[in-house]
Amino acid sequence: MINYWHEVDIYRIDRGRRVLLTAEQYDNHGPWEKPGPSGREDYALVCLEDYLARTEAPEGRWLVALWQLDPEGKGRKRKIAEVQDYWDGHVLASSVPQPRSKAYRQLVAC
Repeated sequence: MINYWHEVDIYRIDRGRRVLLTAEQYDNHGPWEKPGPSGREDYALVCLEDYLARTEAPEGRWLVALWQLDPEGKGRKRKIAEVQDYWDGHVLASSVPQPRSKAYRQLVAC
């Protein structure tokens, strides 16, 4: 049987220190749905944004860590992702499209 147990730890970054706010355990295949490290990081950001929106969290720097758990969902086996982002009170900075440089806009306009 495949083990999908994982833990999502949410930290607020306060004056450069991590403050753990919640540790939620899940038995789903979310981190493994999209292959590779970027898939796990994308999943971590979805979990972070979901938590921040649900709790109406204040703006600031946040960190999310994903841990693979043992088959019973009790002990940590290994860290599978860790991502830091900025929350403005409504949306994560990483989910806002960044403006392209003037040189890029001129290149694609050709």
